Amino acid sequence: ESGPGALKHRISLIRLRHQADKLGLPWDQSLPWQFSSRSEDSHPVHPADLVPDFPSDWIPYDPDMTTCPWDFNEYFNTKDYESFMSGKYWKLITDESVPFEGELVDESPPEAKTHSDLLGKAADEAQETNDDEMKLAVSSEEESPLPSDVCQSEKRKAVYNIIFETMKLLKDAGNEAVQAGELDLAAQRYDKAIRYGALAAMSFPSQNLTFANGRKKFLKESGGYNLEWGSLGRTLIVTRLNLTLLFLKDHFARYQDAAEQAKLALHDLRPFCAEKGKIMKGKKLDRVHRDNEPEETYSDAKTLEAKALFRLGSAYYELGEYADAISCYEESIASTEKANAKPDNLVRRRLSEAKRESRLARKR
Repeated sequence: ESGPGALKHRISLIRLRHQADKLGLPWDQSLPWQFSSRSEDSHPVHPADLVPDFPSDWIPYDPDMTTCPWDFNEYFNTKDYESFMSGKYWKLITDESVPFEGELVDESPPEAKTHSDLLGKAADEAQETNDDEMKLAVSSEEESPLPSDVCQSEKRKAVYNIIFETMKLLKDAGNEAVQAGELDLAAQRYDKAIRYGALAAMSFPSQNLTFANGRKKFLKESGGYNLEWGSLGRTLIVTRLNLTLLFLKDHFARYQDAAEQAKLALHDLRPFCAEKGKIMKGKKLDRVHRDNEPEETYSDAKTLEAKALFRLGSAYYELGEYADAISCYEESIASTEKANAKPDNLVRRRLSEAKRESRLARKR
């Protein structure tokens, strides 16, 4: 085949094949986005690393995620792609007895052999959760003569739940890597979690992604903000803040990247931090989206805002932009107080240091 669409399919297949090979895993070309760890191996791959690196290599093709999936089965022919499919690739696909090598993380629960297994288990558990506590829970799939728009709504909820569980899996795995001192691996997992989280909040030109239908119109009306204080949006913000903290460490010292992630987290928090008891919308956040929002939403958002401002201030400090650092530290203290909490002494100390450095810079 030729054309941009076919090229995209081939790129997706090549990237998925590369990821499987990098992990030393067998590969099924009919379900190329689904990697599985071998149960008999003493060091199984962590389920988070079985998630496709790029959402665009999975979601448009999975029948559970889209109404018009691409059929990968028999797409790769061994004649035209002989060099790609031959050798160890083909052996890995056809012969499960072939040993494999690779750097694997021994953190996978024994019952979770693929990331889909873990997400399926999480979805089942989510069905038992209170709707107010877990807004993204998958609804029961009992067959019933529901109208098509209701069915689409239920599928949309199910897809959002899969994306949320994927994000949570990756974020938690990033935390595990941090605790183990594997900072590069942690950053990789956080970054992948953000890719999946951002996917749920973006505008899509394609109408065959059911969970994204009408998203462009909604974002235009909302001013480009997600207006639901739910598990998915909050997890995306927390993951951004975790990655910000990593970038501030000496191991990375990527202060511009840290500032960018903190700013993105602050952007997502703005509708919930503007006024207590309200969620605001519009580019200038000058219109009310919802009244009578629980006070806990404002308090929780303000607490996260304080952390984001502190980490943004820390990035500015390391970049030598002391005036901006001072402003962020002061706003962080104010946000903490509005959340009815006491500002941390570390924030006050950093504020004093930024003011001192600012004075020294002016003298120089």
